Amino acid sequence: MKAKDNEIKEGCVVHYVLSEQEHHRPAVIVKVWSQNTGCSDLKVFPDQDKDRCSTVKSVFFNGGRRALYTWHWMERLEEVVCD
Repeated sequence: MKAKDNEIKEGCVVHYVLSEQEHHRPAVIVKVWSQNTGCSDLKVFPDQDKDRCSTVKSVFFNGGRRALYTWHWMERLEEVVCD
């Protein structure tokens, strides 16, 4: 699984899709399970100071539809992600 020829690896910053209204949260990949499907564990950043980071497990890559509970490369960084 290579989105725009970028290998998926721990430490990459991505977007996690939280709602059908395409509410995305920044997240860091903390474990890669599959390069083929992009299945990874993510640490998702909160949107308020009082919230805590949450870990979501076995999240699949979806670069096209931006489906609910999937991750994708950050829109502005699709060409320069995780060098």
